[in-house]
Amino acid sequence: MSVPNLPIEVVSHIAGYLSKKELTSTALVCRAWVAGMLPKLYSSVSLHYCSQFEQFASTLLSAGAEGGLVQISFYVKELWIQSDDSEADKSGLAALEPCVPKLARLRELAWNLSYAPKDSKLITLFQTQCPELCAVKVSIPDVFEFKSELVKQQYATLLGFKSIVDFRLSMNYIRPDRLCDQLVRSKVALQLEVLNIRRSSFEEGIDFMPDKAFPIQSLPRLRTLEIGANEFCEALAIMKLILSAAEGLEELHITSVPEYYHHPFLKVLTNAPKLRKVTMRKFLLSLSKVMGSFMGSPDLPILGEEEEASHEEILKRKMRA
Repeated sequence: MSVPNLPIEVVSHIAGYLSKKELTSTALVCRAWVAGMLPKLYSSVSLHYCSQFEQFASTLLSAGAEGGLVQISFYVKELWIQSDDSEADKSGLAALEPCVPKLARLRELAWNLSYAPKDSKLITLFQTQCPELCAVKVSIPDVFEFKSELVKQQYATLLGFKSIVDFRLSMNYIRPDRLCDQLVRSKVALQLEVLNIRRSSFEEGIDFMPDKAFPIQSLPRLRTLEIGANEFCEALAIMKLILSAAEGLEELHITSVPEYYHHPFLKVLTNAPKLRKVTMRKFLLSLSKVMGSFMGSPDLPILGEEEEASHEEILKRKMRA
């Protein structure tokens, strides 16, 4: 049966309606169709196993070297790297290293390994050799040995991206307060728009201290800060450090504020002149005259529920004063 000689534009249009599996099968029908299928077939690549790392690397490096085969690296826009096998660190991840400089059009990178890679060369290559990279998603697994200096160093490498518009950090059971402490001192800080520090094991006198070797960076784009600590004293320590560098903050989500901490809380809020909404466990404050005596914000309605605790009502009155 003869294969229809369709224009590449038509083939590319058809490819937009096919799944990855269908694309793979269709590309095998005719060599002339391959060029029309490649943009969709390789626009998003997900690698989960060591064998996939090696196969992808082989395909990427051989393309262009055989009879005019198109450089498929040109079409890779999104790359997902996920693995539970630390052995991949020795072979699979190493196989990807020579490929990275070819990924000139890569825009999104998702990094999800269930272990801390011993060699940071691959992630460093992504940080330095992919000029169009603008979105990074890093997932940190259940690493209970995170107190180890070596492991902390390995994960700190993941915070070395520059010119990133969208940086998302997901963490599970590994002291997110400590890693976020590193994050706001890293190059990524300049690009952060949302920072969510989930409930964690806060160490007073260690986490979020202003006099560390690397000071907190300016957070000019930070608009939303969420602190999951149940103890307000912990949330306050984090707020003191972060709000001093985030003048553009608009939303704050924290635990309830005990009456004893009302004054220091209001004092810290003076560092956030653009703050418009504060959410605390059981009640929501849309800042109105909220900062009245501190910065004279315009009048906005304050939302709340009748059953709010008395100390919360007292805080509202103080914020209106």
